[in-house]
Amino acid sequence: MIRATCSLSNSTCPILNMRQKHKYLIYNILKKWPRYCSSTYMHSKTLAGRQEPHGSSANNFQCIHQIIGNMIKNHLKIARRNLLKNKSFSAINIIGLAIGMSAVLLIALWIQNQYRYDNFYPNQEYIYKLMNKTDKEGSVHVHDITMPAAGPALTAQFPEVEHAARMLWSEDRLFSYGDKNLKAKGNEVDPDFLDIFQLPILQGDPHTLLNDPSSIVLTESLAKSLFAEENPLHKTVILKNEVPYTVTGVIKDLSSYTVFNFKYLIPIGPRRAKKLTTWNNNSLVTFVALKPNTDADAFNQKIKPLVKQHDPHLRWSSIFLHPMSKAHLYSEFENGIATGGKIEQVRLVGGIGLLILLIACINFVNLSTARSQKRSREVGVRKVIGASKKTLVSQFLFESLLLAAIAGVSAIVLTAFFLPMFNRFLDKPLEVNWSNPMIWITGFAFILITGVLAGIYPAFVLSAYQPLKTIRGTSNKPRRLFRLREGLVVVQFAIAVILIVATLVIRMQVQFAGQRDVGYQASQLMEIPAEGGLDKNYEALKDELIYNR
Repeated sequence: MIRATCSLSNSTCPILNMRQKHKYLIYNILKKWPRYCSSTYMHSKTLAGRQEPHGSSANNFQCIHQIIGNMIKNHLKIARRNLLKNKSFSAINIIGLAIGMSAVLLIALWIQNQYRYDNFYPNQEYIYKLMNKTDKEGSVHVHDITMPAAGPALTAQFPEVEHAARMLWSEDRLFSYGDKNLKAKGNEVDPDFLDIFQLPILQGDPHTLLNDPSSIVLTESLAKSLFAEENPLHKTVILKNEVPYTVTGVIKDLSSYTVFNFKYLIPIGPRRAKKLTTWNNNSLVTFVALKPNTDADAFNQKIKPLVKQHDPHLRWSSIFLHPMSKAHLYSEFENGIATGGKIEQVRLVGGIGLLILLIACINFVNLSTARSQKRSREVGVRKVIGASKKTLVSQFLFESLLLAAIAGVSAIVLTAFFLPMFNRFLDKPLEVNWSNPMIWITGFAFILITGVLAGIYPAFVLSAYQPLKTIRGTSNKPRRLFRLREGLVVVQFAIAVILIVATLVIRMQVQFAGQRDVGYQASQLMEIPAEGGLDKNYEALKDELIYNR
Protein backbone atom coordinates (compact mmCIF):
# COMPACT_ATOMS: atom_id res chain seq x y z
CA MET A 1 0.00 0.00 0.00
CA ILE A 2 1.23 3.52 -0.85
CA ARG A 3 0.58 6.23 1.70
CA ALA A 4 0.44 9.91 0.87
CA THR A 5 2.92 11.90 2.96
CA CYS A 6 3.20 15.61 3.47
CA SER A 7 5.99 17.62 5.06
CA LEU A 8 3.59 20.37 6.08
CA SER A 9 1.64 20.47 9.32
CA ASN A 10 -2.02 19.55 9.42
CA SER A 11 -3.02 23.20 9.56
CA THR A 12 -1.07 24.19 6.44
CA CYS A 13 -1.15 21.04 4.30
CA PRO A 14 -3.42 21.79 1.33
CA ILE A 15 -4.45 18.18 0.88
CA LEU A 16 -5.44 17.62 4.51
CA ASN A 17 -7.46 20.84 4.54
CA MET A 18 -9.68 19.72 1.65
CA ARG A 19 -13.17 18.37 2.08
CA GLN A 20 -13.44 14.80 3.25
CA LYS A 21 -14.59 13.49 -0.14
CA HIS A 22 -11.66 15.10 -1.93
CA LYS A 23 -9.25 13.62 0.65
CA TYR A 24 -10.56 10.11 0.07
CA LEU A 25 -10.58 10.62 -3.67
CA ILE A 26 -6.88 11.61 -3.78
CA TYR A 27 -5.93 8.85 -1.31
CA ASN A 28 -7.63 6.15 -3.38
CA ILE A 29 -6.06 7.39 -6.59
CA LEU A 30 -2.60 7.52 -5.02
CA LYS A 31 -3.14 4.01 -3.68
CA LYS A 32 -3.84 2.73 -7.17
CA TRP A 33 -1.22 4.94 -8.88
CA PRO A 34 1.69 2.41 -9.04
CA ARG A 35 -0.49 -0.20 -10.76
CA TYR A 36 -1.77 2.42 -13.25
CA CYS A 37 1.76 3.68 -13.92
CA SER A 38 2.99 0.14 -14.40
CA SER A 39 0.28 -0.70 -16.97
CA THR A 40 0.79 2.64 -18.72
CA TYR A 41 4.54 2.09 -18.88
CA MET A 42 4.15 -1.40 -20.33
CA HIS A 43 1.65 -0.09 -22.85
CA SER A 44 3.98 2.77 -23.85
CA LYS A 45 6.82 0.25 -24.34
CA THR A 46 4.59 -1.76 -26.64
CA LEU A 47 3.61 1.34 -28.65
CA ALA A 48 7.27 2.37 -28.87
CA GLY A 49 8.25 -0.96 -30.32
CA ARG A 50 10.19 -2.34 -27.38
CA GLN A 51 7.77 -5.26 -27.21
CA GLU A 52 6.18 -6.47 -30.43
CA PRO A 53 3.87 -9.37 -29.72
CA HIS A 54 2.05 -10.97 -32.59
CA GLY A 55 -0.86 -8.80 -33.80
CA SER A 56 0.39 -5.76 -31.82
CA SER A 57 -0.75 -3.22 -34.50
CA ALA A 58 -4.35 -4.37 -34.31
CA ASN A 59 -4.20 -4.46 -30.51
CA ASN A 60 -2.71 -0.97 -30.39
CA PHE A 61 -5.41 0.38 -32.68
CA GLN A 62 -8.09 -1.28 -30.59
CA CYS A 63 -6.53 0.13 -27.43
CA ILE A 64 -6.34 3.66 -28.84
CA HIS A 65 -9.92 3.38 -30.08
CA GLN A 66 -11.02 2.25 -26.62
CA ILE A 67 -9.13 5.12 -24.93
CA ILE A 68 -10.74 7.72 -27.20
CA GLY A 69 -14.16 6.17 -26.67
CA ASN A 70 -13.72 6.16 -22.90
CA MET A 71 -12.51 9.77 -23.00
CA ILE A 72 -15.57 10.91 -24.94
CA LYS A 73 -17.83 8.90 -22.66
CA ASN A 74 -16.17 10.48 -19.62
CA HIS A 75 -16.49 13.99 -21.09
CA LEU A 76 -20.15 13.38 -21.86
CA LYS A 77 -20.81 12.08 -18.34
CA ILE A 78 -19.13 15.07 -16.68
CA ALA A 79 -20.86 17.53 -19.02
CA ARG A 80 -24.26 15.96 -18.31
CA ARG A 81 -23.67 16.14 -14.57
CA ASN A 82 -22.66 19.80 -14.76
CA LEU A 83 -25.72 20.63 -16.85
CA LEU A 84 -28.04 18.94 -14.37
CA LYS A 85 -26.23 20.38 -11.37
CA ASN A 86 -26.42 23.96 -12.66
CA LYS A 87 -29.85 23.98 -14.23
CA SER A 88 -30.40 27.75 -14.12
CA PHE A 89 -27.00 28.54 -15.59
CA SER A 90 -27.46 25.93 -18.32
CA ALA A 91 -30.95 27.21 -19.13
CA ILE A 92 -29.80 30.83 -19.42
CA ASN A 93 -26.89 29.87 -21.65
CA ILE A 94 -28.97 27.61 -23.88
CA ILE A 95 -31.82 30.12 -24.22
CA GLY A 96 -29.42 32.96 -25.04
CA LEU A 97 -27.56 30.94 -27.64
CA ALA A 98 -30.78 29.48 -29.09
CA ILE A 99 -32.41 32.88 -29.61
CA GLY A 100 -29.25 34.30 -31.20
CA MET A 101 -28.78 31.26 -33.43
CA SER A 102 -32.44 31.29 -34.44
CA ALA A 103 -32.20 34.94 -35.52
CA VAL A 104 -29.05 34.14 -37.49
CA LEU A 105 -30.76 31.14 -39.14
CA LEU A 106 -33.70 33.28 -40.28
CA ILE A 107 -31.33 35.88 -41.68
CA ALA A 108 -29.26 33.13 -43.35
CA LEU A 109 -32.39 31.72 -44.99
CA TRP A 110 -33.28 35.15 -46.35
CA ILE A 111 -29.74 35.65 -47.70
CA GLN A 112 -29.74 32.19 -49.26
CA ASN A 113 -33.00 32.91 -51.06
CA GLN A 114 -31.64 36.24 -52.29
CA TYR A 115 -28.76 34.39 -53.91
CA ARG A 116 -31.25 31.95 -55.48
CA TYR A 117 -32.93 34.72 -57.48
CA ASP A 118 -33.01 33.52 -61.12
CA ASN A 119 -30.27 31.08 -60.21
CA PHE A 120 -32.24 27.88 -60.63
CA TYR A 121 -32.69 27.49 -64.39
CA PRO A 122 -31.23 24.30 -65.94
CA ASN A 123 -28.82 26.25 -68.19
CA GLN A 124 -28.39 29.30 -65.98
CA GLU A 125 -24.67 29.72 -66.76
CA TYR A 126 -25.52 30.51 -70.39
CA ILE A 127 -28.44 32.91 -69.83
CA TYR A 128 -27.78 36.64 -70.03
CA LYS A 129 -29.70 39.87 -69.95
CA LEU A 130 -28.91 42.35 -72.69
CA MET A 131 -27.85 45.71 -71.27
CA ASN A 132 -27.82 49.10 -72.96
CA LYS A 133 -24.83 51.38 -72.34
CA THR A 134 -24.54 55.03 -73.33
CA ASP A 135 -21.22 56.83 -73.05
CA LYS A 136 -21.77 60.45 -74.05
CA GLU A 137 -19.43 63.28 -73.10
CA GLY A 138 -17.88 61.26 -70.27
CA SER A 139 -21.22 60.38 -68.68
CA VAL A 140 -21.84 56.63 -68.63
CA HIS A 141 -25.32 55.18 -68.07
CA VAL A 142 -26.37 51.53 -68.08
CA HIS A 143 -29.93 50.16 -68.09
CA ASP A 144 -31.72 47.01 -69.19
CA ILE A 145 -34.17 48.60 -71.66
CA THR A 146 -32.89 47.81 -75.14
CA MET A 147 -33.58 48.46 -78.82
CA PRO A 148 -36.26 46.22 -80.40
CA ALA A 149 -33.94 45.22 -83.27
CA ALA A 150 -31.02 44.13 -81.06
CA GLY A 151 -32.30 40.63 -80.26
CA PRO A 152 -33.03 39.53 -83.86
CA ALA A 153 -29.71 41.03 -84.99
CA LEU A 154 -27.76 39.00 -82.43
CA THR A 155 -29.44 35.78 -83.55
CA ALA A 156 -28.86 36.52 -87.24
CA GLN A 157 -25.27 37.76 -87.11
CA PHE A 158 -23.52 35.83 -84.33
CA PRO A 159 -23.29 32.01 -84.32
CA GLU A 160 -22.45 32.07 -80.59
CA VAL A 161 -26.08 32.98 -79.84
CA GLU A 162 -28.33 29.97 -79.42
CA HIS A 163 -31.54 31.86 -78.57
CA ALA A 164 -32.62 35.46 -78.14
CA ALA A 165 -36.05 36.59 -76.97
CA ARG A 166 -37.67 39.94 -76.33
CA MET A 167 -40.21 40.65 -73.59
CA LEU A 168 -42.64 43.57 -73.60
CA TRP A 169 -43.94 45.26 -70.47
CA SER A 170 -46.30 43.39 -68.18
CA GLU A 171 -49.96 44.08 -68.78
CA ASP A 172 -52.96 43.33 -66.60
CA ARG A 173 -55.56 41.84 -68.95
CA LEU A 174 -59.15 40.77 -68.44
CA PHE A 175 -59.75 37.04 -69.06
CA SER A 176 -63.17 35.69 -69.97
CA TYR A 177 -64.14 32.02 -70.21
CA GLY A 178 -67.82 31.15 -70.10
CA ASP A 179 -69.28 33.05 -67.17
CA LYS A 180 -65.89 33.52 -65.49
CA ASN A 181 -64.09 36.85 -65.66
CA LEU A 182 -60.82 37.60 -63.93
CA LYS A 183 -57.72 39.71 -64.41
CA ALA A 184 -54.15 38.46 -64.62
CA LYS A 185 -50.76 39.98 -65.35
CA GLY A 186 -48.61 38.67 -68.18
CA ASN A 187 -46.26 39.50 -71.03
CA GLU A 188 -45.85 39.32 -74.77
CA VAL A 189 -42.64 37.47 -75.65
CA ASP A 190 -40.80 35.92 -78.57
CA PRO A 191 -41.33 32.14 -78.90
CA ASP A 192 -37.68 31.46 -77.95
CA PHE A 193 -38.36 32.76 -74.42
CA LEU A 194 -39.41 29.31 -73.24
CA ASP A 195 -36.38 27.72 -74.91
CA ILE A 196 -34.06 30.08 -73.04
CA PHE A 197 -35.43 29.58 -69.54
CA GLN A 198 -36.75 26.03 -69.93
CA LEU A 199 -39.61 26.53 -67.49
CA PRO A 200 -41.26 23.30 -66.27
CA ILE A 201 -44.06 22.47 -68.74
CA LEU A 202 -46.99 20.53 -67.31
CA GLN A 203 -49.09 20.29 -70.48
CA GLY A 204 -48.49 21.02 -74.14
CA ASP A 205 -45.82 20.48 -76.78
CA PRO A 206 -42.60 22.29 -75.69
CA HIS A 207 -41.59 22.94 -79.31
CA THR A 208 -44.81 24.64 -80.49
CA LEU A 209 -46.22 26.40 -77.43
CA LEU A 210 -45.99 29.96 -78.78
CA ASN A 211 -45.61 29.36 -82.50
CA ASP A 212 -49.16 30.43 -83.32
CA PRO A 213 -49.91 34.19 -82.91
CA SER A 214 -53.21 33.32 -81.20
CA SER A 215 -51.70 30.84 -78.71
CA ILE A 216 -51.40 31.45 -74.98
CA VAL A 217 -49.50 29.68 -72.21
CA LEU A 218 -50.96 29.79 -68.69
CA THR A 219 -49.43 29.11 -65.32
CA GLU A 220 -50.89 26.26 -63.29
CA SER A 221 -52.70 28.52 -60.82
CA LEU A 222 -54.31 30.67 -63.55
CA ALA A 223 -55.41 27.56 -65.45
CA LYS A 224 -57.12 26.20 -62.31
CA SER A 225 -58.79 29.55 -61.67
CA LEU A 226 -60.23 29.61 -65.19
CA PHE A 227 -61.00 25.97 -65.91
CA ALA A 228 -61.17 24.34 -62.46
CA GLU A 229 -60.90 20.58 -63.12
CA GLU A 230 -61.31 20.82 -66.90
CA ASN A 231 -58.42 20.11 -69.24
CA PRO A 232 -57.30 23.60 -70.34
CA LEU A 233 -55.55 22.50 -73.54
CA HIS A 234 -57.16 23.82 -76.75
CA LYS A 235 -59.72 25.83 -74.78
CA THR A 236 -60.40 29.38 -76.01
CA VAL A 237 -60.21 32.40 -73.70
CA ILE A 238 -61.11 35.99 -74.56
CA LEU A 239 -58.67 38.73 -73.56
CA LYS A 240 -59.92 42.27 -72.94
CA ASN A 241 -63.35 41.27 -74.31
CA GLU A 242 -61.88 41.36 -77.80
CA VAL A 243 -59.15 38.90 -78.78
CA PRO A 244 -59.58 35.10 -78.62
CA TYR A 245 -56.55 32.99 -77.67
CA THR A 246 -56.19 29.21 -77.64
CA VAL A 247 -54.48 27.58 -74.67
CA THR A 248 -51.51 25.58 -76.01
CA GLY A 249 -49.68 24.87 -72.75
CA VAL A 250 -49.57 25.04 -68.98
CA ILE A 251 -46.38 25.73 -67.05
CA LYS A 252 -45.60 25.34 -63.37
CA ASP A 253 -46.11 28.40 -61.19
CA LEU A 254 -43.04 30.61 -60.99
CA SER A 255 -40.75 30.60 -58.00
CA SER A 256 -41.10 33.46 -55.56
CA TYR A 257 -37.47 34.30 -56.20
CA THR A 258 -37.44 35.45 -59.79
CA VAL A 259 -37.73 38.83 -61.45
CA PHE A 260 -40.66 37.52 -63.49
CA ASN A 261 -44.21 37.80 -62.17
CA PHE A 262 -46.33 36.77 -65.15
CA LYS A 263 -49.36 34.49 -65.03
CA TYR A 264 -49.54 34.01 -68.78
CA LEU A 265 -47.42 34.42 -71.92
CA ILE A 266 -48.57 35.29 -75.41
CA PRO A 267 -46.44 35.72 -78.56
CA ILE A 268 -45.67 39.17 -79.91
CA GLY A 269 -48.33 39.72 -82.57
CA PRO A 270 -47.42 40.21 -86.27
CA ARG A 271 -48.73 43.76 -86.31
CA ARG A 272 -46.63 44.77 -83.32
CA ALA A 273 -43.62 42.78 -84.55
CA LYS A 274 -43.46 44.93 -87.70
CA LYS A 275 -42.97 48.01 -85.54
CA LEU A 276 -40.24 46.38 -83.42
CA THR A 277 -37.48 46.69 -86.01
CA THR A 278 -35.91 50.00 -85.01
CA TRP A 279 -32.64 50.88 -83.31
CA ASN A 280 -33.45 54.45 -82.29
CA ASN A 281 -35.73 53.71 -79.34
CA ASN A 282 -35.53 51.59 -76.19
CA SER A 283 -38.81 49.89 -75.40
CA LEU A 284 -38.34 46.29 -74.19
CA VAL A 285 -36.13 43.75 -72.40
CA THR A 286 -34.00 41.22 -74.26
CA PHE A 287 -32.68 37.89 -73.01
CA VAL A 288 -29.92 35.88 -74.69
CA ALA A 289 -28.77 32.27 -74.33
CA LEU A 290 -25.23 31.61 -75.55
CA LYS A 291 -23.99 28.28 -76.81
CA PRO A 292 -21.90 26.23 -74.36
CA ASN A 293 -18.20 27.09 -73.99
CA THR A 294 -18.72 30.63 -75.29
CA ASP A 295 -16.53 33.25 -73.62
CA ALA A 296 -18.98 35.96 -72.54
CA ASP A 297 -16.28 38.64 -72.12
CA ALA A 298 -14.89 38.03 -75.60
CA PHE A 299 -18.42 38.02 -77.01
CA ASN A 300 -19.16 41.38 -75.34
CA GLN A 301 -16.16 42.87 -77.10
CA LYS A 302 -17.39 41.39 -80.35
CA ILE A 303 -20.88 42.94 -80.16
CA LYS A 304 -19.71 46.32 -78.84
CA PRO A 305 -19.87 48.12 -82.27
CA LEU A 306 -23.15 46.45 -83.32
CA VAL A 307 -25.43 49.43 -82.57
CA LYS A 308 -23.18 51.89 -84.39
CA GLN A 309 -22.99 49.58 -87.41
CA HIS A 310 -26.78 49.56 -87.77
CA ASP A 311 -27.36 53.21 -86.86
CA PRO A 312 -24.35 55.56 -87.14
CA HIS A 313 -26.26 58.26 -85.27
CA LEU A 314 -26.07 56.14 -82.12
CA ARG A 315 -22.27 56.24 -81.95
CA TRP A 316 -22.34 56.69 -78.17
CA SER A 317 -24.51 53.60 -77.61
CA SER A 318 -23.44 49.97 -77.20
CA ILE A 319 -24.81 46.74 -75.80
CA PHE A 320 -23.34 44.00 -73.63
CA LEU A 321 -24.46 40.85 -71.82
CA HIS A 322 -24.95 40.70 -68.06
CA PRO A 323 -25.39 37.26 -66.37
CA MET A 324 -29.02 36.63 -65.50
CA SER A 325 -27.97 35.03 -62.21
CA LYS A 326 -26.50 38.39 -61.11
CA ALA A 327 -29.26 40.62 -62.43
CA HIS A 328 -31.05 40.77 -59.07
CA LEU A 329 -28.10 41.40 -56.74
CA TYR A 330 -25.90 43.44 -59.08
CA SER A 331 -28.21 45.85 -60.85
CA GLU A 332 -26.26 49.08 -60.31
CA PHE A 333 -23.41 50.04 -62.63
CA GLU A 334 -20.58 52.52 -62.40
CA ASN A 335 -18.66 53.34 -65.58
CA GLY A 336 -20.27 50.35 -67.21
CA ILE A 337 -19.19 47.89 -64.51
CA ALA A 338 -21.56 46.17 -62.08
CA THR A 339 -20.69 47.51 -58.64
CA GLY A 340 -23.68 46.90 -56.41
CA GLY A 341 -27.40 46.88 -55.94
CA LYS A 342 -29.35 44.51 -53.76
CA ILE A 343 -26.09 42.88 -52.71
CA GLU A 344 -25.40 45.88 -50.45
CA GLN A 345 -28.60 45.23 -48.54
CA VAL A 346 -27.71 41.53 -48.32
CA ARG A 347 -24.31 42.40 -46.87
CA LEU A 348 -25.86 44.78 -44.36
CA VAL A 349 -28.38 42.20 -43.14
CA GLY A 350 -25.63 39.56 -43.02
CA GLY A 351 -23.53 41.88 -40.88
CA ILE A 352 -26.46 42.36 -38.50
CA GLY A 353 -26.78 38.58 -38.25
CA LEU A 354 -23.10 38.25 -37.34
CA LEU A 355 -23.48 40.96 -34.69
CA ILE A 356 -26.43 39.09 -33.16
CA LEU A 357 -24.39 35.88 -33.09
CA LEU A 358 -21.47 37.80 -31.55
CA ILE A 359 -23.74 39.10 -28.77
CA ALA A 360 -24.90 35.55 -28.04
CA CYS A 361 -21.31 34.25 -27.93
CA ILE A 362 -20.15 37.12 -25.70
CA ASN A 363 -23.04 36.39 -23.35
CA PHE A 364 -21.94 32.75 -23.20
CA VAL A 365 -18.31 33.74 -22.49
CA ASN A 366 -19.30 36.18 -19.75
CA LEU A 367 -21.54 33.67 -17.99
CA SER A 368 -18.90 30.93 -18.22
CA THR A 369 -16.05 33.06 -16.90
CA ALA A 370 -18.27 34.60 -14.19
CA ARG A 371 -18.84 31.19 -12.61
CA SER A 372 -15.28 29.99 -13.21
CA GLN A 373 -14.38 30.36 -9.51
CA LYS A 374 -17.00 27.77 -8.65
CA ARG A 375 -15.20 25.21 -10.82
CA SER A 376 -11.69 26.17 -9.76
CA ARG A 377 -11.60 23.51 -7.02
CA GLU A 378 -12.61 20.88 -9.58
CA VAL A 379 -9.77 22.01 -11.84
CA GLY A 380 -7.30 21.94 -8.93
CA VAL A 381 -8.23 18.40 -7.90
CA ARG A 382 -8.06 17.11 -11.46
CA LYS A 383 -4.65 18.68 -11.98
CA VAL A 384 -3.37 17.17 -8.71
CA ILE A 385 -4.34 13.68 -9.84
CA GLY A 386 -2.58 14.12 -13.17
CA ALA A 387 -4.97 15.84 -15.60
CA SER A 388 -3.14 17.88 -18.23
CA LYS A 389 -4.16 21.29 -19.49
CA LYS A 390 -4.96 19.74 -22.87
CA THR A 391 -7.38 17.31 -21.24
CA LEU A 392 -9.10 20.08 -19.31
CA VAL A 393 -9.41 22.27 -22.41
CA SER A 394 -10.98 19.39 -24.33
CA GLN A 395 -13.41 18.77 -21.46
CA PHE A 396 -14.58 22.38 -21.26
CA LEU A 397 -14.78 22.66 -25.06
CA PHE A 398 -16.84 19.49 -25.10
CA GLU A 399 -19.26 21.05 -22.60
CA SER A 400 -19.50 24.18 -24.76
CA LEU A 401 -20.18 22.09 -27.85
CA LEU A 402 -22.85 20.15 -25.99
CA LEU A 403 -24.55 23.39 -24.94
CA ALA A 404 -24.24 24.70 -28.50
CA ALA A 405 -25.74 21.47 -29.87
CA ILE A 406 -28.75 21.71 -27.54
CA ALA A 407 -29.10 25.41 -28.39
CA GLY A 408 -28.79 24.60 -32.11
CA VAL A 409 -31.60 22.05 -31.97
CA SER A 410 -33.71 24.54 -30.02
CA ALA A 411 -32.85 27.22 -32.60
CA ILE A 412 -34.07 24.98 -35.44
CA VAL A 413 -37.36 24.45 -33.59
CA LEU A 414 -37.69 28.21 -32.99
CA THR A 415 -36.88 28.93 -36.64
CA ALA A 416 -39.52 26.51 -37.87
CA PHE A 417 -42.03 28.07 -35.45
CA PHE A 418 -41.33 31.70 -36.42
CA LEU A 419 -40.78 31.06 -40.15
CA PRO A 420 -44.48 31.53 -41.14
CA MET A 421 -44.59 34.90 -39.30
CA PHE A 422 -41.29 35.89 -40.90
CA ASN A 423 -42.72 35.00 -44.33
CA ARG A 424 -45.79 37.17 -43.72
CA PHE A 425 -43.52 40.03 -42.72
CA LEU A 426 -41.46 39.66 -45.90
CA ASP A 427 -44.54 39.06 -48.07
CA LYS A 428 -42.40 36.56 -50.00
CA PRO A 429 -42.13 33.03 -48.61
CA LEU A 430 -38.68 31.67 -47.87
CA GLU A 431 -38.11 28.33 -49.55
CA VAL A 432 -36.31 25.71 -47.43
CA ASN A 433 -35.44 22.31 -48.88
CA TRP A 434 -35.05 20.23 -45.72
CA SER A 435 -34.19 17.13 -47.79
CA ASN A 436 -31.04 18.81 -49.10
CA PRO A 437 -28.05 17.29 -47.23
CA MET A 438 -26.12 20.56 -47.58
CA ILE A 439 -28.69 22.20 -45.28
CA TRP A 440 -27.85 19.76 -42.50
CA ILE A 441 -24.09 19.83 -43.16
CA THR A 442 -24.14 23.62 -43.00
CA GLY A 443 -26.25 23.52 -39.82
CA PHE A 444 -23.81 21.08 -38.18
CA ALA A 445 -20.87 23.29 -39.14
CA PHE A 446 -22.72 26.34 -37.82
CA ILE A 447 -23.32 24.66 -34.44
CA LEU A 448 -19.70 23.46 -34.29
CA ILE A 449 -18.26 26.89 -35.08
CA THR A 450 -20.59 28.60 -32.61
CA GLY A 451 -19.67 26.15 -29.85
CA VAL A 452 -15.93 26.62 -30.44
CA LEU A 453 -16.17 30.43 -30.63
CA ALA A 454 -18.25 30.61 -27.47
CA GLY A 455 -16.24 28.07 -25.48
CA ILE A 456 -12.62 28.48 -26.53
CA TYR A 457 -11.78 31.34 -24.18
CA PRO A 458 -13.57 29.98 -21.04
CA ALA A 459 -11.89 26.62 -21.66
CA PHE A 460 -8.40 28.13 -21.59
CA VAL A 461 -9.25 30.35 -18.60
CA LEU A 462 -10.54 27.48 -16.50
CA SER A 463 -7.73 25.11 -17.45
CA ALA A 464 -5.07 27.71 -16.51
CA TYR A 465 -5.87 27.70 -12.78
CA GLN A 466 -2.98 26.72 -10.50
CA PRO A 467 -3.92 23.73 -8.33
CA LEU A 468 -2.03 24.82 -5.20
CA LYS A 469 -3.75 28.21 -5.04
CA THR A 470 -7.08 26.60 -5.83
CA ILE A 471 -6.88 24.00 -3.09
CA ARG A 472 -5.70 26.59 -0.57
CA GLY A 473 -8.70 28.75 -1.53
CA THR A 474 -6.67 31.79 -2.56
CA SER A 475 -7.69 33.90 -5.54
CA ASN A 476 -6.76 32.37 -8.84
CA LYS A 477 -8.22 34.93 -11.22
CA PRO A 478 -5.81 37.03 -13.26
CA ARG A 479 -6.51 40.74 -13.50
CA ARG A 480 -6.67 40.52 -17.28
CA LEU A 481 -9.72 38.22 -16.89
CA PHE A 482 -11.64 41.03 -15.18
CA ARG A 483 -10.55 43.54 -17.81
CA LEU A 484 -11.57 41.25 -20.67
CA ARG A 485 -14.96 40.50 -19.12
CA GLU A 486 -15.61 44.20 -18.60
CA GLY A 487 -14.58 44.87 -22.20
CA LEU A 488 -16.87 42.13 -23.50
CA VAL A 489 -19.80 43.53 -21.52
CA VAL A 490 -19.16 46.99 -22.97
CA VAL A 491 -18.96 45.61 -26.50
CA GLN A 492 -22.11 43.54 -25.98
CA PHE A 493 -24.18 46.46 -24.74
CA ALA A 494 -22.74 48.82 -27.37
CA ILE A 495 -23.80 46.47 -30.19
CA ALA A 496 -27.23 46.01 -28.60
CA VAL A 497 -27.75 49.78 -28.25
CA ILE A 498 -26.68 50.39 -31.85
CA LEU A 499 -29.08 47.75 -33.17
CA ILE A 500 -31.97 49.03 -31.04
CA VAL A 501 -31.42 52.66 -32.04
CA ALA A 502 -31.13 51.71 -35.72
CA THR A 503 -34.35 49.70 -35.50
CA LEU A 504 -36.23 52.58 -33.86
CA VAL A 505 -34.95 55.09 -36.44
CA ILE A 506 -35.99 52.87 -39.35
CA ARG A 507 -39.39 52.28 -37.78
CA MET A 508 -39.93 56.02 -37.32
CA GLN A 509 -38.92 56.66 -40.93
CA VAL A 510 -41.35 54.05 -42.20
CA GLN A 511 -44.16 55.50 -40.07
CA PHE A 512 -43.38 59.00 -41.32
CA ALA A 513 -43.42 57.86 -44.94
CA GLY A 514 -46.77 56.14 -44.44
CA GLN A 515 -48.46 58.95 -42.49
CA ARG A 516 -47.08 62.11 -44.14
CA ASP A 517 -49.47 64.53 -45.82
CA VAL A 518 -49.41 63.90 -49.58
CA GLY A 519 -52.00 66.55 -50.44
CA TYR A 520 -54.98 64.28 -51.02
CA GLN A 521 -56.99 61.58 -49.27
CA ALA A 522 -55.83 58.29 -50.72
CA SER A 523 -58.81 56.45 -49.22
CA GLN A 524 -61.17 58.55 -51.32
CA LEU A 525 -59.47 57.83 -54.66
CA MET A 526 -60.30 54.98 -57.02
CA GLU A 527 -58.42 53.87 -60.14
CA ILE A 528 -60.33 52.25 -63.00
CA PRO A 529 -58.09 50.94 -65.80
CA ALA A 530 -59.19 52.06 -69.26
CA GLU A 531 -59.40 48.64 -70.94
CA GLY A 532 -61.82 46.75 -73.08
CA GLY A 533 -64.50 49.11 -74.35
CA LEU A 534 -64.10 51.60 -71.54
CA ASP A 535 -62.08 54.10 -73.58
CA LYS A 536 -64.96 54.33 -76.08
CA ASN A 537 -67.54 54.86 -73.33
CA TYR A 538 -65.52 57.08 -71.02
CA GLU A 539 -67.88 60.06 -71.18
CA ALA A 540 -70.89 57.89 -70.38
CA LEU A 541 -69.11 56.37 -67.39
CA LYS A 542 -68.00 59.81 -66.21
CA ASP A 543 -71.52 61.23 -66.40
CA GLU A 544 -72.93 58.22 -64.55
CA LEU A 545 -70.40 58.52 -61.74
CA ILE A 546 -70.96 62.28 -61.36
CA TYR A 547 -74.73 61.84 -61.36
CA ASN A 548 -74.63 59.17 -58.61
CA ARG A 549 -72.04 60.76 -56.35
